[in-house]
Parts: sequence; C-alpha cells; structure tokens
Amino acid sequence: FRSYYGALGIRVHFGPYSQDKASHCQSSEDILVDDRTSNCNEWRAAGGTAVQVKENYRQALIELESIFHELMTTSMI
Repeated sequence: FRSYYGALGIRVHFGPYSQDKASHCQSSEDILVDDRTSNCNEWRAAGGTAVQVKENYRQALIELESIFHELMTTSMI
C-alpha cells in the first residue's frame, strides 16, 4: 500500500492509536481510513476527508478509489 501510493506522491501514515488522529489532519487532501465513527467525524471537523470502514470493507475501497481519482484529476498530486 505504502509503496504503491508513495510512488504516486501520496504520503501514507499508519497509526496504532485511536486518540488524537484529527490532530494530524493538515488539509482537505488528508484522508483518514478508519472504522470508528467518532474518529471519522473528528477528522472531517478538522477539514479532512474520512472513509469509514464498516462491515463491507469493499465499499470503503470503492470510496477511497473514487477520492484518489478525484484528487489525481483535480490537483495532480
């Protein structure tokens, strides 16, 4: 994951803890992928984009792919 998206110029960070994730959000292009509603809501409130992983993780992958496509075509990361 990191090697693929890193090659596209997309920074990827993995964190083991759930507290204070929103403090890492710096722009609307920052994306959080998380299963907790509270983390996603806090991330969005900080100005970022959040993809919530629920029981159907494939839906989250589809949403994430759509976000990446939009970012790549609008901002040319």
